[in-house]
Amino acid sequence: MVRGLGDPDWRPAEACLRVAVRHELSGAAGPATLLVGHPLPRVRGQAVRCLGVVGDTEHVDVVVGLLDDADPSVRRIAAGAVARVARRLDRPDLERLLD
Repeated sequence: MVRGLGDPDWRPAEACLRVAVRHELSGAAGPATLLVGHPLPRVRGQAVRCLGVVGDTEHVDVVVGLLDDADPSVRRIAAGAVARVARRLDRPDLERLLD
């Protein structure tokens, strides 16, 4: 499933991100960071959602960076991902970014 995140077509990559979130596949965090720059907002949104679920401390800056995404739906998903990462990693300082 993680291998599918490198698919050049956006549909399999997005589907693999959804599965990675559902099953909390920690191996998906690295490839998901590459997809946060995807041209399609729906792929960027799934990538940041994935990082919110399985990302670790080295992914925090990537998740926070999407709070300023050009697409409002991605910004909304990024806010949820920041909140989730803040709880998971015990980082209350991140929650202040959402105020």
